[in-house]
Amino acid sequence: MASLELEEILKPLIANPHVLGVLVANKEGSVIKTTLDAVITKLYADKLTKYLEMTQKMIQEIDEPDAPQKNELTFLRIRSKKHEIMISPDVTEHKYMLMVLQNPERKTESGKDRI
Repeated sequence: MASLELEEILKPLIANPHVLGVLVANKEGSVIKTTLDAVITKLYADKLTKYLEMTQKMIQEIDEPDAPQKNELTFLRIRSKKHEIMISPDVTEHKYMLMVLQNPERKTESGKDRI
């Protein structure tokens, strides 16, 4: 992924006041770009890479065996009281994982729900 392309993808995410951090890693968990500190980056990259592999395997195992197309994980959202983690495991033709860590508050300053 070209650095300029990556910056264009990340720019609106980083500008969002609810976003606490963004991480881009390859399928092996090697970090390409992050806005998080080094300790948190390593923790999330290691754990989420393994979690995505397990989740994809589960999706494939519960898929109908005679389905005409193999099912794939396209987006994963994990919400806890402390954080919300959104993961897109297939950025740019399945080469990179994009993870966004954000505040789980549901209301914006205008009182409307965020997506």
